[in-house]
Amino acid sequence: MPEELSEELVLERHPISDKIWTNLSYDGIKKPEKNILYYGSVARTIAMEVLNLGKNPNEFPIADIDLFILDEPNAWQKTEEMKADPAGIRFLKSLDSETIAKELKNPDCLMNQIAASDKELFISKEAIKELKTGIVKPVCYRQDIYKTNCYFHPKDNAPIFTEGAIIRLIKFVAEGKAKGFEIEKHNLQIELKDRLLALLKKILNKPEEKRNETLFRLGFIFEEMGIIEDKNSLFDYLKEEVKKGITRKNPFRFKQQKIEPTREAKWFMTKIVKLTKKRVEEVLGITKTILTEYKREEGDREKIIIFVPKKLSLSENFIKQAQEWQKFILEIISKE
Repeated sequence: MPEELSEELVLERHPISDKIWTNLSYDGIKKPEKNILYYGSVARTIAMEVLNLGKNPNEFPIADIDLFILDEPNAWQKTEEMKADPAGIRFLKSLDSETIAKELKNPDCLMNQIAASDKELFISKEAIKELKTGIVKPVCYRQDIYKTNCYFHPKDNAPIFTEGAIIRLIKFVAEGKAKGFEIEKHNLQIELKDRLLALLKKILNKPEEKRNETLFRLGFIFEEMGIIEDKNSLFDYLKEEVKKGITRKNPFRFKQQKIEPTREAKWFMTKIVKLTKKRVEEVLGITKTILTEYKREEGDREKIIIFVPKKLSLSENFIKQAQEWQKFILEIISKE
């Protein structure tokens, strides 16, 4: 299981021919201008084409376009023209290989150590392996306000991933972008709480067929993780989690909330305070509560793979339950 990545990331470089860009254009992926690189789902799709690994239909339609772009006067206009996801844009002072490697060093999983310019594909050996096997592994990183996704247990340095890191793995597999994920057994005790509800909110916005398939895979994942007894109890579990979430002291809201500038500033300051406190604890050697309460047992560092079958067979009963669940959520939204 990976620990923090401290060594320099080595990336392979593969040429991207005009023929490949022509093939990709049929899927709505256009060749980027100079000083722009794709990363994320578009880069994965390009890598599959360059490496002759076929196409993953679950990557389409491309939901988000993530970009590395040289920080220059007209950069923002270029990102708008490419319809990039604002949250996935990184303005960089340089786009040399060293900078690209630095930016790709700490992704949510090794499969995302990929970037593509108009001429070259940059990819790690680990990313190639995960593209081929379909089994992803999380990366442990602790960098800044936004990027802290794991802690290390004082007993044996076992990586304890946060609920955010675990839910990203679950999302990746539930959406069919990977076949499964590998993780140490002790991480299965994590409570997903609002992270799960945020995932359900995204699933709700998918077209019906995609939504049902994602929920179906989610049932397999939760059964394998021991969260539910079997996949047939998925919707009962989800309804209970939703009821808990909307009645907490700080209730979860499924309806899109407008964030006021003052509220956003308070949120940012809270993040800074938490980060400072975390760093002080590390310097003083204070063990975090999450670690002291964390349950450990012999053999819990065993690596397990949470796997979803490739072939999906949705019964009429499951589809009916999925429709009822959607009505349940929409009713909640109407009352918010």
